[in-house]
Amino acid sequence: MKKIINVATFSIVLLVTAAMFISILIWPTINAVETGMTPEYPEIQPHYYSTDPGRVHEEVVAAVDALARWELIDQSASDLRVDARRPSTIPMVDSTVEIRVEQFTDYLTQVHVRSEGSRLRGDFGQNARTIREFLAELDDRLGAVKFEPHQGDDDEEDEEDVGDEEDQTAEEDHSDLGED
Repeated sequence: MKKIINVATFSIVLLVTAAMFISILIWPTINAVETGMTPEYPEIQPHYYSTDPGRVHEEVVAAVDALARWELIDQSASDLRVDARRPSTIPMVDSTVEIRVEQFTDYLTQVHVRSEGSRLRGDFGQNARTIREFLAELDDRLGAVKFEPHQGDDDEEDEEDVGDEEDQTAEEDHSDLGED
């Protein structure tokens, strides 16, 4: 019986060690993620809203208050900045979150987020999840005024494709005329 317990204990330790090694290979060993600045997460970009920065700042504060397990640490309406903390279910992987609201153009406001882990080397993707969670909540609150800066790029490519097709059709029509 004692031998079975020793084998089981050794197997569990071996599995946990293997899982830790695999997780190190899967997740980048970074401790901070910032919108538009972290090459490991190119999909995490600043969000834009077509409303004034004061309203966006109010919704940022409300979003932090509404999120489960988030704590508002500090906020400044004059600097349009919010500092928050998000405790994690993973021990020692709490995130400190800095949110900046900036006037981007006369008609657009940008929200920039930085999340940094507090203790461990590598965050197992928690900082990216923290930013995604916050931005999803903010989008729910400001969805009617959300602006997608790259939304028109596909339309321009489609127009170019249509133009190319028209050029080819015109060339075919002219070649038909030359054959008569």
